[in-house]
Amino acid sequence: MGYDVAKERIPDEKRDTLNSKNDISSIYNNLSESRQSKVYDFARQQLEEQNKIKEFPLPKKIDTLAAHSADPEKVYTDDEVKNIHSYLDKLDDEYDSKHKK
Repeated sequence: MGYDVAKERIPDEKRDTLNSKNDISSIYNNLSESRQSKVYDFARQQLEEQNKIKEFPLPKKIDTLAAHSADPEKVYTDDEVKNIHSYLDKLDDEYDSKHKK
């Protein structure tokens, strides 16, 4: 800094961040009172909404089950269908027992 610059001068690297954070203030200050009131009410509403948002817990593991046939033309016997249903019911029960609340 030169001799003609005050010690209180904000360094260039910090000045840019301060200006970007304060842009809303300079805009707000140039608004009429009624418009300032609208901006304030909107900002307050947004802040309240933001503060209400809670982090939702995510499950540790997401189980995915896809059932399909390699041959779509295959016709299953009644016993095969029964076995498939039985197997899927067993998986369903296991899932439910793991995820009881």
